[in-house]
Amino acid sequence: MTTQRRLTGPELLEEVTWLLDGGVHPLLAAQTLTKTAQAIEKTARVYGNQRIARLYYSYAQQERTRRERRRQETAA
Repeated sequence: MTTQRRLTGPELLEEVTWLLDGGVHPLLAAQTLTKTAQAIEKTARVYGNQRIARLYYSYAQQERTRRERRRQETAA
């Protein structure tokens, strides 16, 4: 059994780009890499990849909204 090491930021963005260029939906690409849209967006911003950051921005907003709604529902 082999263990996978964590991807560095540039490696993650390279994998995301490869998947997207291959026609994979952005959310499926995130799921394949076991990352959230928010994590990919943040990594893209840190490393200056505005194309990917813009693409994942709306998906990250949706994740934040869903998480906040769940938090409010459990608190009520």
